[in-house]
Amino acid sequence: EFWLVRQVPAQYRACLAEAVRRRAYGQLYAGQAAQLAERMGHIRDKEVARREAFVKAQERYLPAEVLAGLGLYSLPPQCEVTIPYADERLPEISDRDLRCVYQDVVAPLLSLAGKPPVPPPPAVPGSPGGGGGASQGSS
Repeated sequence: EFWLVRQVPAQYRACLAEAVRRRAYGQLYAGQAAQLAERMGHIRDKEVARREAFVKAQERYLPAEVLAGLGLYSLPPQCEVTIPYADERLPEISDRDLRCVYQDVVAPLLSLAGKPPVPPPPAVPGSPGGGGGASQGSS
């Protein structure tokens, strides 16, 4: 049973690392969604210009009522990119925070338990303050 207690610090750190990973994923996902919205906006802008040019050319020959009756004054729909689920409950911690938890909590407990010190875990790729360079900002 004492073996179980000794596992708690490492398991807690694993949970913190997972929270950092999930937050990094959310930031990456939100960044990709913003890029998609921007691309769709450019596509829409081009379509608006095409429609306006077409209507302008046709207005020379046909009454506006005919064009309106055909629905040719309508604009293309706007694309709204939303992320319906964001887990705000994740703690705002960084990979740097995880290293501090390891150095201040896990390593001392391992030494108290008579276990040899192990190197701190590697950085969480894509996390703020971590490796990978894929983060969308810092927390």
